[in-house]
Amino acid sequence: MPKLSVKLSLVPLALGMALGTVAHAQNGAGDDSLDELFGSSSTSEQGEAAQAPASEPETGPDAADPPDLANTQGVDADEPEPEADVAPTRRRATSRMVEEIVVTAQKREQSLQDVPTSVTAFTGGQLDAQGVSDLKDLQLVTPGLTFDSMASYSIIFIRGVGGDAFQAAVDSSVSTYIDGLYLPFTFSSAQALGDVRQVEVLKGPQGTLYGRNAVAGAILVELKEPSFDEYQVNLFQQFGNYNDSKTKAAVSGPVPGLDNVAFSLSGLYQDHDAYSIYKPDPSQKYLPYRNKGFRAALQWDPFESLSLKGSYYHLESQDSDSVVTVLLDSSPVFAAITTPITEPHQSGNNTNVGVRGKTRILSLVAESDYFDAFSSKLVYGHTNALSNIYFDFDSAPEPILDISALPNTAVADSLELILNSESDFTPDWLQWTAGAYYEDSTKTGRYPITVDAVAVGVGVVDALFPNSDPVCGLLMSVGLDCNDNPTQNQNPLVQIPLDSGIDTEHYSIYGQLTFSVTDRLDVVAGGRASTETRDLTYSRVQLKLLDVPLLGDTEAITLVSYTPQSHTWDSFTPSAGLNFQWTDNILAYYRYAEAFKSGNYNGLNINNPPLRVEPELATSHEIGIKSTLLEDGSLTFNAAIFRNHVENAQVQILALLSGGVTRLQNAAAYTIYGGEIEANWFALDGLLLSLSAVYLDGSYDSFIGEGFNPVTGLNIPGQDFAGNDTVRTPEVTGTASVSYTFPFFFGLDAEFGADAYYNDGFYYDPLNSITQDAYTIYNARFGLFDPESNIRVTLYGKNLTDDVFFTQKYRFDFGETGIYGAPRTYGVSVQWDYGG
Repeated sequence: MPKLSVKLSLVPLALGMALGTVAHAQNGAGDDSLDELFGSSSTSEQGEAAQAPASEPETGPDAADPPDLANTQGVDADEPEPEADVAPTRRRATSRMVEEIVVTAQKREQSLQDVPTSVTAFTGGQLDAQGVSDLKDLQLVTPGLTFDSMASYSIIFIRGVGGDAFQAAVDSSVSTYIDGLYLPFTFSSAQALGDVRQVEVLKGPQGTLYGRNAVAGAILVELKEPSFDEYQVNLFQQFGNYNDSKTKAAVSGPVPGLDNVAFSLSGLYQDHDAYSIYKPDPSQKYLPYRNKGFRAALQWDPFESLSLKGSYYHLESQDSDSVVTVLLDSSPVFAAITTPITEPHQSGNNTNVGVRGKTRILSLVAESDYFDAFSSKLVYGHTNALSNIYFDFDSAPEPILDISALPNTAVADSLELILNSESDFTPDWLQWTAGAYYEDSTKTGRYPITVDAVAVGVGVVDALFPNSDPVCGLLMSVGLDCNDNPTQNQNPLVQIPLDSGIDTEHYSIYGQLTFSVTDRLDVVAGGRASTETRDLTYSRVQLKLLDVPLLGDTEAITLVSYTPQSHTWDSFTPSAGLNFQWTDNILAYYRYAEAFKSGNYNGLNINNPPLRVEPELATSHEIGIKSTLLEDGSLTFNAAIFRNHVENAQVQILALLSGGVTRLQNAAAYTIYGGEIEANWFALDGLLLSLSAVYLDGSYDSFIGEGFNPVTGLNIPGQDFAGNDTVRTPEVTGTASVSYTFPFFFGLDAEFGADAYYNDGFYYDPLNSITQDAYTIYNARFGLFDPESNIRVTLYGKNLTDDVFFTQKYRFDFGETGIYGAPRTYGVSVQWDYGG
């Protein structure tokens, strides 16, 4: 079936080549010269667009109006000009990389090069051209960004600042927005990209405009708007190894009979086999990766000054690759009863592990420019997310300990008002943005700890007394077993469910002013005042027995119910800056910013009462330049140096022996120094060369915490981590890429792209005992595009050298464990666009 699918996917290519040949013949192509195979000298609108560099277009009458031939010296306007012998020029191909990017990093539309902060942005076409199909793929084209997932929880770091905790109540350190709506949960945000218009990665604290939990930065995802002008259809089909199949479809246009109403519908379905292999029996398969969902949007413009839009986003996902762990090294305490596995992409986890999630987002947006002084935007959102996680906690082939999350839930209602000054009313020397935000959310998590006490006991006896056959015989005589295969378990299981709930109510107001002191110098000042109350509504420990002979499962009884707690935090996070327009094409800036990450409670406890976790506070200083160089503006060069300082950093530890499944502890302070460069050069028509790199140097200033000693395997409190490297802070990351679009035979355009991502490695834990070695990811693509039919066929490959790396590693009670990153993948995709 995969071979047949690949053959069928080549049909549109053949059709596109045939259409290109017919169109070429109709244009008078009569000989076999190379120039005629590449097309005539006339260019389409798309071909002309490829001449423009990716910079802000010139403005003014000279740029917009053609020359007045009647006033041209020495030319009689009434007489035709003599024909000149002009050599035919080769047709230019259209590059998707030249699309101009208008960002909303400051809550208003601006050219990317005019924003005085570090922003990496991509249009939907650029993401497709670079092979980015998931939010996690952004790290391969954005140095300084680490985006991984652990059991559906997003683990995001920007410039070494972030959070690695994976439990329902914990917030991300990077604010993620979809269509201007903040997603207040970490799980289910690492999802497949659908019908995307643009993605922006804002680096550094964004506390003023993007609120709490933006201590590392923000990721803004904008989906395509409904089309009022014409009907648009977009179809995408992909086939690849691991039985990969991905389908995207979208349609948009005006509602018939209603000039001021437009709609859009899009759908997504992707499925591929798990990357991990079950080592004890490779014929047994892990849960396949699957994403399926849809988005519906309706926009109504009842008046010229008012626009109303409603959208509903529904996504269901499942996978095992973010859940399948492998025990790389056994703890000395459990070395006798656990078996490490060192072969890449092989695991001894039960084959029933995996995660299933569902995300639903309702968004209502009203935009108005009724008032001359300002425009307004009101965003209401209702988000609802659920995930069920089946997790083999011990990570070993032996059936010792499972801890699942059944279920995790997050429900939130939010409302944000955004006001932006209008230039026609506001003085030329002033620009301002103001807003208010409200959120009411509830997060719950239930984590059943399931232990095969008999198997653990037999394992200990085996370790101490190798000849344990009499013990197994005795167990079997009473209906029990010594089988280490959990699917054939006959022993009763002890289950200890831990569960908790967190409610949050948040209010904040914010504003930012930009004063133009001179024509070239701007002063920026802003801030956000917030008040937030968090309630630990419940935290309890229960007990039940499973598979008891003659009884089955018993009812759960509550062992401990901890007292609910509540706390309110007030904060003010200022920002300031200086912007100096050195020349028309060079902007220099200084930016100071603060942000905080919400305080919390350790709600999952066994024998310790819940502890309060204090909020993080991040401060940043950044100096940078943004420049557009060369006479034709074909080269952009941006650079920045920065210092990030974080106090009360929330660091996770997994330790059953310390009183809970996962716990947060506050690191007193850490500091990260760094710098980055980014260069994009349109060396030729259709040829883009890009290079970017980030350098980081991060260490803990003060941190007395707890962690696992790799020698003894025991969790030891009171360790001094001062001077150690901060977690997930590679010293050097970089990307290099080439994208070349050029005329091909039969009137087709060819597109070649290749890129490399390099990471020189980092530590996963404050003790600096768990390492990620240096690795490089190479990707490449080659495609053919028919401009007549708008059909594009692309061959792609990712991680071509099959380099081994991890998306997660940690040390816990049973030893060192990890989750492998994606191996080499390859395939073919077909895309057809109509309209637009």
